[in-house]
Parts: sequence; structure tokens; C-alpha cells
Amino acid sequence: MRRAVIAATALLAAGAAQAPEATFPGSVAVAQGRLQASLDLSTAFPPGMERALRDGLTHVVTLHVSLVPAAGGAPLSAWAREIELLWDVWEERFDAGATDPEHPRGRRLTFRDFAGLRAFMAEAREVDLGPAAPLGDGRWVAVARVELDPAKELVERTRELARG
Repeated sequence: MRRAVIAATALLAAGAAQAPEATFPGSVAVAQGRLQASLDLSTAFPPGMERALRDGLTHVVTLHVSLVPAAGGAPLSAWAREIELLWDVWEERFDAGATDPEHPRGRRLTFRDFAGLRAFMAEAREVDLGPAAPLGDGRWVAVARVELDPAKELVERTRELARG
């Protein structure tokens, strides 16, 4: 099992125009009163991963983005995506099924090469982290976690989050 907790954490403060000095591979914004994050998670999918994914076995990739108090504690909100993928040796392509809150019934995708698959897996655009109002004056951290072939319990939790 390969895990990557992306150093994609950003402290958020009410009224903050931008993330603090820590490197954050993306952006956080408020749109129509809702907090949205857009992330580049490409560091979680290095080019060397291609060989492992072309082994003819079905793999599962889970992606979680959550908003937690900077001082610690339970997440205020969470977003999740599950990607089930298989290298089709006959068609020479990756077949993938992706489920997330925007596609709760899932969607089928095909990628001719690892570069296309990697681009899809690495991008989390306008992830809805819920209403901005409950943030108040506190400091919050956006955390992204990516796992390849996680434990069954984590896959089940991802499915719950992705399907609402």
C-alpha cells in the first residue's frame, strides 16, 4: 500500500486573501458563500508509479480533502473521490471508474497512457468543502490525502463520502 499525505496543507483564517507562506499546491477561495479548494496532487503520482499500475490487477486510488481546525480536532467537512482502475492489456489503455460527490453514481473513463491518467488523478478542481460561514475567526487547515490500494475500511468510508 502506498500512502501520500500531500504537504498540501494550508492555514485558512477568516477574511484571509491568500494561503500563508507554507507551500500549498493549489488555491482556496469562497464562491457563493462556499469554500472551494483546487489542488495539484501530481507529487502523489510520480512517473515511476506507471509500472505498478500496468500489472494487470485492479487498483483503487482514494483521495480525501478535509478541513480541520488548525489546533486539531474533527474535520468540519470532507470531500472524497474513489478511482478504480485497470490496465487493459489487449486495448493498451487504462480503464477507470471514478466516484465523487459530483458524480455519485460514478463515471467510466479511458486513458491511452499514464500521462492522461496521472493528469486526471492529480487534479482536484473546485472541491466543495462546505459553507464558509461556520469558519468564523478560527484558523483552519485543508488537508489532502491520497492512497493507492487502501484498506477495505478506508475504501468504504470513501464511498460513503463520495456518494453523499
